[in-house]
Amino acid sequence: MPDEVNDYEDIANRSWDDIPEPHTLPIGTWRLKAANASYAKAKSGDQNDRIMFFYRAVEPLGDVAEEALDDLGDNFDVTGEKILFQVWMEGSRDWDTVRRHLRMHEIDPSGRKVAETLKAFGGQEVFAYLGERSYTTKGGENRTENTMTNFQPADD
Repeated sequence: MPDEVNDYEDIANRSWDDIPEPHTLPIGTWRLKAANASYAKAKSGDQNDRIMFFYRAVEPLGDVAEEALDDLGDNFDVTGEKILFQVWMEGSRDWDTVRRHLRMHEIDPSGRKVAETLKAFGGQEVFAYLGERSYTTKGGENRTENTMTNFQPADD
């Protein structure tokens, strides 16, 4: 599939067979690159606001099963996968989680506004353990997504 779509005709004439199905990355430790971060207001009264940190996969480490990587297929590019780490803002402990996460990325939030520090997020590499979580959407659709824990700065 081409990296760039030039116009509607390119999209309209593409076969669905050429568009890969979404995959979760195999569980284990990965080197990730911080992409961007944003604040999202709750969509409904039964939700909370959240801070979303987006990452791109760089490479798997030794605890990721080769068989699981092989199952993704020869043409699957792990570096194209975007992975989400989000913090639901329910109280002050959650704000502290965001603050500590920013500091791990060498962003000092002291004396700065939240929006400013979220804009500064990106570019740094970290190690994180990717797991999986399955859930059912409100519309009844079953989905699986990667989860992230055990973040560590990637010292090059």
